[in-house]
Amino acid sequence: MSIGLQYTGHYLSDVGLAVMEIFLGKEHQEFSQEDIERAADWLACQYQRKDMKGYLTIHFLNSGWCNATISEEKKLDYLEKVLRSYKARPLQDRECVYCRQPAQFLADRQHIPLLTGMTTIITSPGGVPGLPVCGYCLMVIQFYPLATLKCQGKPLFWWTPEPQLLRELTFEYYQELSRLIAGGSEKLANSSWPRTRLLEAAEKVLDRYGYDRPLADCIGVHLTNYGAGPDYHQYRIPKELLEFLVEIRFADQEVRESHEAIIKKAWEEDKKPAKKGSAIEEPKTGSQRNAYYEALVETFEDRNWQENISKIIHRFFVHTKPEEYADNNYELTAFFLEKVGGMEKQRLDIIKRIADQIALDLVIGNNEKKWINDLYFREYKPSRFTGYLIKAQKNLAEKGKVFTMEDVLTMLDIYSEYDTGAKDFWLVRDLFLIRLLEMVGKHKKEMLDEIKFEDVSETNNGGK
Repeated sequence: MSIGLQYTGHYLSDVGLAVMEIFLGKEHQEFSQEDIERAADWLACQYQRKDMKGYLTIHFLNSGWCNATISEEKKLDYLEKVLRSYKARPLQDRECVYCRQPAQFLADRQHIPLLTGMTTIITSPGGVPGLPVCGYCLMVIQFYPLATLKCQGKPLFWWTPEPQLLRELTFEYYQELSRLIAGGSEKLANSSWPRTRLLEAAEKVLDRYGYDRPLADCIGVHLTNYGAGPDYHQYRIPKELLEFLVEIRFADQEVRESHEAIIKKAWEEDKKPAKKGSAIEEPKTGSQRNAYYEALVETFEDRNWQENISKIIHRFFVHTKPEEYADNNYELTAFFLEKVGGMEKQRLDIIKRIADQIALDLVIGNNEKKWINDLYFREYKPSRFTGYLIKAQKNLAEKGKVFTMEDVLTMLDIYSEYDTGAKDFWLVRDLFLIRLLEMVGKHKKEMLDEIKFEDVSETNNGGK
């Protein structure tokens, strides 16, 4: 058993260890010394490929992996250091910054991404150039490039503190990179749209991951040493979003199909010129952008991300084109808002109940589509929407069906006299519209054939 290998909570060493587990087909607690030697030899063989040598320049700058100008002797010395320093004597009074075991090596940017050069003393621990690491952590970091994709010229990969999920996400990109290598090209394909690539991979993983396996917050890491200086960005993928994407797979058919329609409609392909003799443009590999995926990931980059959830609903869940009316689904929208947006179920239930009253008693019952038109064309002002509610309440009262002021306050998220007004009234308006279109479509579809929402100004359309 190898006690020197462990998950440390740092993305480079954790992802590298996950690659080793995938290659060896066992968890790290079961690794033998022979396993470690076999994995090291296999890695050295993989990195001899011309396409991988080029790719490694954006991971380990000017290193023995990819520097064609160094001698064979220096290259072998480099490989011995990065793959087998765990056999070396510990450095005096230094511990590994990753696992806290005795350090055996001082690493620089040749060995670990985002570090400085070997003679640069800026921010060096203890005032000595180089990052103190143990041989095991240094070794596993060498494996991490096999879990990355080249995206916008930089490595893109996943990290999460949950080992099971990390292995599955790592395996997805490991497979993709293996497929690209198997293609025989001397240069790895460079994809685009990192947010799309991340959720595209997450969807594939969640398809096979299962309902009852552990989930956790994840980050997509996008970094490189290449260029004028280190370049780092991370994309946060919260556990709640992953749970939504898992659980939606087990929802009713209508809910599933409505969500699938959102994803399908959001694909926007970059095109390359058609081949000679063909009139059809061809999609570039890895260049397809999904506007829904992009918006979801971008939302969680904002510190006040909760405020952006309503924009997601307005842009992707409200369907106002006649051919898309059937995609409006309140259950799907409510589940997204409750699971991802943290909206209270009580509010969502009240909104649904009042919207159903308007749909059944005023729209369908009175055959008056103006209640849908008026809702859509209301100006982006709280007073306009509250005026709509007052008018609806008056008409319902004439039928002996009313909703209370308490319902309205809860629906608009007003709970005390100190609230200055509805904080997300336009979200409530969108929820009303979704439910009205859904209900009328189910009970009196011919009415929808007479409704056409023309393009309106940003002022009338929520400014979104």
